[in-house]
Amino acid sequence: MELDFKNPEFSVATGTRCNLRPPRKNGVLKTSTVSTPVGGSHAKQSAALRMKNGSLRLGMNDRILHLSFGLSNARKVVMSETGFAAAFILLMTGFPPNATIPPMTSRDRLIVALDTDSESLALALVAKLRPAANYFKVGSQLFTAAGPGVIRHIVEQGAQVFLDLKFHDIPQTVAHAVAAAAHLKVSMINVHASGGAAMMRAAVESLNKASAGERPRLLAVTMLTSLANPDAAEIGYAHPIPEQVIRLACLAQQAGLDGVVASPLEVHSIRKTCGKDFLIVTPGIRPYDGYHDDQARVATPQAAIEAGADFLVIGRPILEAPDPLQAFLEIAASLKA
Repeated sequence: MELDFKNPEFSVATGTRCNLRPPRKNGVLKTSTVSTPVGGSHAKQSAALRMKNGSLRLGMNDRILHLSFGLSNARKVVMSETGFAAAFILLMTGFPPNATIPPMTSRDRLIVALDTDSESLALALVAKLRPAANYFKVGSQLFTAAGPGVIRHIVEQGAQVFLDLKFHDIPQTVAHAVAAAAHLKVSMINVHASGGAAMMRAAVESLNKASAGERPRLLAVTMLTSLANPDAAEIGYAHPIPEQVIRLACLAQQAGLDGVVASPLEVHSIRKTCGKDFLIVTPGIRPYDGYHDDQARVATPQAAIEAGADFLVIGRPILEAPDPLQAFLEIAASLKA
């Protein structure tokens, strides 16, 4: 399936007509109007399209759908994933009513953690894993060593970045921090839920103001996956970790955040409590049972997906593998729908 921008009108089998204006090669926002025949009338919606280095992004109704394309020439864009093509049409139109949006592919669910202090190694890994991998996590180790420049290099390759700095400070400071992160064009940012509701609300408000068309998803870290119940008690938490995680997830949802970062052991409870639209990003993923290293609350990739996780953050099992690309593909292939 392809969109040919030489013909500004794109028709699909449902009869829905999408009038698309081709965006410029880099950085220019254009408007796409979708007209959907429903009961003899037409419902129109607008969306912002942004082209940069072969990546077309759609922002609509406070939801962002990232579409990956391969460019055959300046005026023609070929969809590389038919699932995303269908998602684009259905998200824009909601037509037909009984249609379902295909789920993300297993590769789309994996976020590769670039947990290294070497910028050159991190960028070499990105180059090796692209285009199979689309999402990369930049945490405090790499960010402290390499600075914001490494994020710009990754984004320029058409990949998405989860900036995992776990901001935890007074509300004003966190508000300024997430705004600065948004200017780096990252796709995901996180704060510590234990910073409190006022801090999280300030972050949401700041991010909404700082984001022009494409708002990064804002997540709250619940409890670090390295902590077990004795650690939580030592810190001073009055509740067991599973209960404390739910309390923090609900607080984040009430503050307006898009989701949480939580261990795979709490995913099912969060999904049940916070609903299907609340994003859950899950670290503590290990390819096989019994492999924990310094993590206390872990699960296999498939177990985390079955519990309801949206994204899995995986670092060492990929980075320390003899062939990182092969390790990534094997983990992706192990996931069932």
